[in-house]
Amino acid sequence: MYRTYNKGKNVTRESLLENPEFLEDARTFLKERNNMTGYLSPQETLDEFQEHMRFHDTNEVTTLRDLTYAQDANLESKLRFANLIDAWDKLDGELSVKSAIDYGESILTAPSTYIGIATGGSGKAASVGATQAGKIALRSILAKATLQAGKAAAVEGAIGAGQGFAQELTRDEVGLQEGVTGERTAKTAIASAATAGIINFPLALMQKGSIPKIKKGDREANELYESAQINQAKRATEASAKTAEVLQDGRIVDGKKVKTTEAEVNKVRTTLNALDPEKVRKGRQIKMMSSTSSTLEASLPSETVDNIVAAAIRAKDVLKVEEGERVTSALQKALSKRDIDVFDEVGDILEEHNLTYDEFSLFYLAEVSEAGRILGSQSQLKRSLTPRMGGAKNEVDVLLDSVDQLSVAGKSSLDSNLSRQFLNDKLAVDNVFFKLALKGGRTIKDLDRVRLGHMTVQPKTTMRNTFNGGFRVFVDATTRTMDNVLSNLTGRELKNPFDGTFDMAKHLLNPSESRVVRQLLTEAFPVKIAKLFRDAADLEAVGNSDSALATWARKVNFLNTLSDNMFKRGILTASLNRRVNDARVPITDRIKMQLLEGRMLRQMDESSVKDAIDNVSDINTLYKEYGNIDKKKFVSLNDMAETGNLRLLDNAIDPVTKEPRSIIDEAIKDAYQYTYQEGFVGKDLFGKLAQQGIKAHQAAPFLVSSFMPFPRFVANQIKFNYEHMPIIGMLPLDRLSKKSIENISVKNAAKYYRERLPKQMTGALMLTAAYQWRAMQGPEETEWYEFKNNKGQIVDGRPLYGPFSMFLFAADIMYRYQNGMPRKRLAQHVRDGSQALLGSSLRVGFGIYAIDKLFEEPESLVGWKSLAEGMANIVNTFAIPLNVVRDVYAQFNEDARGIPETRNGEINFVDILYSRMTRSLPKNFLSEVDGESVNILPDQDWFDTAKRARSPFETGPLKPIDPLASQFTGALTREKKNDFQNEMTRLQLGRSDIYKRDKDEKLDVYIRDELSKAGGEFNLNERMKPILDSKEYNSLVGDMAKRKQFIRYSKEIIQGAKENASKRLEAEAEEAGEKFTSADITKFERLPRVDRDVINEEYREVYGGNSVQEDKNSVLYIDGEPINVLRWALEKASKLRGKEGGL
Repeated sequence: MYRTYNKGKNVTRESLLENPEFLEDARTFLKERNNMTGYLSPQETLDEFQEHMRFHDTNEVTTLRDLTYAQDANLESKLRFANLIDAWDKLDGELSVKSAIDYGESILTAPSTYIGIATGGSGKAASVGATQAGKIALRSILAKATLQAGKAAAVEGAIGAGQGFAQELTRDEVGLQEGVTGERTAKTAIASAATAGIINFPLALMQKGSIPKIKKGDREANELYESAQINQAKRATEASAKTAEVLQDGRIVDGKKVKTTEAEVNKVRTTLNALDPEKVRKGRQIKMMSSTSSTLEASLPSETVDNIVAAAIRAKDVLKVEEGERVTSALQKALSKRDIDVFDEVGDILEEHNLTYDEFSLFYLAEVSEAGRILGSQSQLKRSLTPRMGGAKNEVDVLLDSVDQLSVAGKSSLDSNLSRQFLNDKLAVDNVFFKLALKGGRTIKDLDRVRLGHMTVQPKTTMRNTFNGGFRVFVDATTRTMDNVLSNLTGRELKNPFDGTFDMAKHLLNPSESRVVRQLLTEAFPVKIAKLFRDAADLEAVGNSDSALATWARKVNFLNTLSDNMFKRGILTASLNRRVNDARVPITDRIKMQLLEGRMLRQMDESSVKDAIDNVSDINTLYKEYGNIDKKKFVSLNDMAETGNLRLLDNAIDPVTKEPRSIIDEAIKDAYQYTYQEGFVGKDLFGKLAQQGIKAHQAAPFLVSSFMPFPRFVANQIKFNYEHMPIIGMLPLDRLSKKSIENISVKNAAKYYRERLPKQMTGALMLTAAYQWRAMQGPEETEWYEFKNNKGQIVDGRPLYGPFSMFLFAADIMYRYQNGMPRKRLAQHVRDGSQALLGSSLRVGFGIYAIDKLFEEPESLVGWKSLAEGMANIVNTFAIPLNVVRDVYAQFNEDARGIPETRNGEINFVDILYSRMTRSLPKNFLSEVDGESVNILPDQDWFDTAKRARSPFETGPLKPIDPLASQFTGALTREKKNDFQNEMTRLQLGRSDIYKRDKDEKLDVYIRDELSKAGGEFNLNERMKPILDSKEYNSLVGDMAKRKQFIRYSKEIIQGAKENASKRLEAEAEEAGEKFTSADITKFERLPRVDRDVINEEYREVYGGNSVQEDKNSVLYIDGEPINVLRWALEKASKLRGKEGGL
C-alpha cells in the first residue's frame, strides 16, 4: 500500500515537496475532505496538508470529522488517506512560526479548550499529539489554572484519551493499523495528563500560598480580598459593640438617651422565633441552615440575631411605629411617601449593626409568620396563601403586599411568593392532610423540574448558550459605548466614550477580580447572590424546592450552570463597576482611612499601624505611599470591597430622583437579563407575560411545560428583540397599561427614550451585521437561518443564533427585497418569524386535541395515537441525556448513525408509546440493500434495530453528520443541497408547498421511500433534474411561472410515488391475509363526524353490528358477495360525499 513518498522511515518537507505522487494525493484529499477548490502550488499543498494534520492532532472536532470521512470514503480514498497519515507520522516534528500559529488556532477553536478553562485543565492543549507534547505547550497560555494539578490531569487525560481513540479508529478505518491497539490512545492520554499536571502543579502550589503569585491580576485580587477580610473583621467587631450598647445601655431617640427595656427585646425576639420550621438562609457567614431547632436563635449565630434585634428596635424608633403596626408595613409606608430621610436613617442603622436589607428581610418574614400565627384560623390563613382579585384583606395580605413593594424597591430579598411558600410549610406542619397534599404537589413539580433539567443537559446545549453569551459580550460593549456617547451629548461632564466598554470582556478573560467580588458579595448579600448563582431561573420557576429530585435537576445541569455562572459573574462585576462609577459618589475621609489602614495591616500589626498614623506629620504622605489614595475623588467598587463597605450598594439614593436605590439589585437584574432569566416583577407587558407563564407552570406541571417548557426564557427573548430591534423598540409597547398611560409626562418620556436609545443604536449595528452575514451566504442557495461551512455543507444556525435569530430573519427579508429575489408567502413569513422570535421553546406535548378527542370519541384511534405520542414525548425528555451516549456510539459505529423513523404506522397504543419514548436511545439501524431496509445485524446486539427516516427531497436515508462533533460545537450540519433543494430555496418554496405528509403514517413512510430511492422510478430529485436543466423550464419568464411549473411537475411525481406505495400496502395486506390496510383505517378516522354517525347508524340498523370501528375485521355479505365492514363503510362514505372514486 505504500506510496513512493512514505516508504522510508524518515520523511522530510523537502522530500514531500519534490514528490509528485504526494502532491497529487494531498490535493485530492484536501479537495474531498475540505472542499478546497482551485489549483494549489506544491508549497501551498504542503502547507494546507500540514495545517490540516495539526488540527487533526489537537482539535477533537477535526479528528472526529476525519473519522467520519474515513468511514464514508471509498477504498481508493481510504488508501490515499492512510498513506498521507503515515507520511505525517513519519515527518520530522518542526517548530516554526507557521506551526505555532496553526496549533494556536486549532487550540482556540477546540471546544475542550474552554472545558479546560472552566475546569482548570491545560494539558490537552499542550499535548499536540504524543510526539509534540514536550515541544509546544500552547494550551498552558490559555489555561487559568483554577484547580489543583490532579484535577487538571484527570480532565485533560480523559480528553486526550478520547482524541487518541478517535485517531486510532481513523487509522484502523483506512487500514493503517490492525484494530485499536490502545497505544496511541494511551500515549495521547498520558501526554495530556502529564502536561496538565506539570503545568498545574506549580499553579496549585501558588494557590496554596507556597509560591508567590506572579500574575498581576491575581496578586491584586488576592490583596483586595485580604484587605476586605481585615476591614470586615473590624466592622463586625464595631457592630457587636454597637449592638451590645443598644441592648444593654440604650439608644438615642430624638436626641435623648432611652433605656432599652427587656420587654422591647423580648417582643422582637418573639417575632423572630415565629420562623420556627424555616431553614433560614445565612446572615453573614452562614450557609443554608438545615437545623431542626424550633427557634431562629438556635439556627443563626447569636451575634447575627442580636444585630437584627438591635436594628429592629432602632428602626421602630425612626419609623415611629404605632401600637399594633409592624416594621414591614411602616417601612413600606415610608417608601410610598418617598421619605428619603427615613430610608437614610434606617440604612445607617443597618450599616452600624453590620446588616444589609438582604439580612434584615428575615425580620419581614418573621412578622409575616407571626401574623399568620395570630390569624388563628387555618381557613383564613389558606385564603391568604392563594393570590386572588378583590375582597377584604387581612393582616397577612397587607404584609405580603408590603413585602412585594419593598422587594421591587430593592429593600427586601423576599417577595410574596417566597413568603407564601414559607407559610405553606408552616401550615403543613400543623395539618397532616394539607401536608400530604402539599408534598404530593411538590413531588409532581419536582419531577417536572427534573424533566426540564434533562432537556438542557447535553453539552451541545451548553456550547450554544456559551456561544450566545459570547456574542452578547459585543452587544454589551457596544451598548455601553453608545450610552457613554449619549451621556456626553446630554450631560454636563464629558467622559471617555469607552469608559466601562470592555469591563465584561475583561472579567471573562481574567476572572480573578470578579471571583473575589463574588465571594465578598456572597458574604454581604447571602440570599441574593446565592439565588443568582444557584441554578437556572426557568427551573426555579416550576417551584422552589430542596428535595432530592429538585437538587438532581440542578446538579445534572452542571455544565449549563458553569457557563451561566461564568457570564453572571462577569456581568455582575462589570455592571457594579459601571454603576458605581456613574454614580460618582465622593470619597469620604473615613473611607480613605479605611483603605489606608487595611493596606498597612497587610504589612504590620495593628499597634504599628496606629503608631505610624498618629506620628505622621501629613497623612497625605501615607496616602500617596499606599496606592495614591490622596488622588481618589470618587468611590469605586474596589474601594467598597476593600474597606468592607459593599453594604452601601444596597442603601443608595438616586442623585436625580432622590429615591431609594439598590445598586446591587440593579446589577443582579443586569445579570439575569444577560442570561435571559429576568424574573419580571413589574406590571408591564413582559412582566405580565412571564408571570402568567410561570403561574401556569406552577399550577399545571407537565401539561403546560410540555408545549412551553421555558416561559421565562421566552419572555426575556421577546423583550431583548423588542428593545433592540430598530424602530420597533421606540414604540412604548411595554408601557401599554392604564397606570403607565396615566403617568405619561415629558419628563418620563425623555427618561424612557434616553434609556432605550443605546439599545436601539446597538440594534441598528446588529441588523447591519446580520445583513452583511446574509449577503456572504450567496444570493439564492440558503434559507435565512442557514450558512455553509468550508465543505459546502449546510449548517442550521438557529440553535447558535438563539435570541439573535430575529435579526437574521429581518436581514434576509431586506436582502431579498433589495435584490429582487423571490419571497415567501405571508403565512410562511409569519411562521418563520414566530420561530425566530420564540426559537424551539414552543413544542407539542400532551396535545389538548388528543384529550378532547378521547372524551368525544373513546374508540377514536386518532385520539389514542395522539395521547400515546404526547405521553411518549414527555417521557422521552427524561431520556434526553442519553442522546450523548447515542452520539458517541454513532460516531464510532456506522450502523448506529441515523435519524430513526418514529412514525411507522403503529396502531397499538403500547407500540406507539414505546417507539416515541425511546427515540433518544442509541439504535442499530437497518442496512439499505437495493433501496430496501433489511436487518443484517446479529440478534444479540445491545440496542434496538430501527429504520432510518427518509426525506422526500433527498436520495437515500437521513444520517447525521459528525454526531459527536455536534455535541462539542452545538451546530446542526446537513449534507450539501441537491439541485432540487437549491431550486426550492431559490424559489422560496416551503416543504408543505411541495409535499404534505399523508395522514396514514405507514403509507407516508412508503411514499417517502419511493421518492428517495436511489435510481428509483419516482426519485424526486433525480426525476426533476432533467426538468430543471431543460430549455423549456429555463425559458419561462419570471419566477412565479417557474414556481407554478416546479410545483406541478413535483406533485405529478409524488402522485406516482403514492400510487406505488398504495399498491405496496395492498400487497402486504393481501400477503398477511388482512382484509384492509392501515390507510383504510386512517381514511375512516378522518371522515367528518356526521358522516361516520350516518354510516354507523345504517350499519347497526341494517346489519345488527355495534360500530364500524369495533367490527372492522368482520365480513358482510351483500347480494351473496363478501365485503369487509371497513371497506363497505368507505364505499358508503364515497357515495355520501358524491365521490364514487374514493375519498
